[in-house]
Amino acid sequence: TKPLSSIITSNATFSSELFQHHLRKVSYRLLLVIDEVHNIGSEKLRSCLPKKASYRLGLSATPERWFDSVGTEALTEYFGSTLVHYTLKKALEDKVLCPYRYYPKLIKLTDEEFDLY
Repeated sequence: TKPLSSIITSNATFSSELFQHHLRKVSYRLLLVIDEVHNIGSEKLRSCLPKKASYRLGLSATPERWFDSVGTEALTEYFGSTLVHYTLKKALEDKVLCPYRYYPKLIKLTDEEFDLY
């Protein structure tokens, strides 16, 4: 069997033309692990996902993209369905997160701000 390649990079580097050029040249089996995978669901970044990645794992506490069902669906299609559901409540019960107080402050965005967001 061919050797296995794994590459560690940032989203900015991953999406750069130079990196994509070199990624296309990889002839080994490719393991692709992406942290904060919800960011990769953007139109620009998901277009960079290599089809030839033999093994794919996306990591995120929030894998669904807010207000972007197309991006979420693209991630599911590429990486597969969510394997582990671990709620905030369960994490607090298991004491893997420290207790905290949450005080949301809701703001309204202008249409322009919302588009940028």
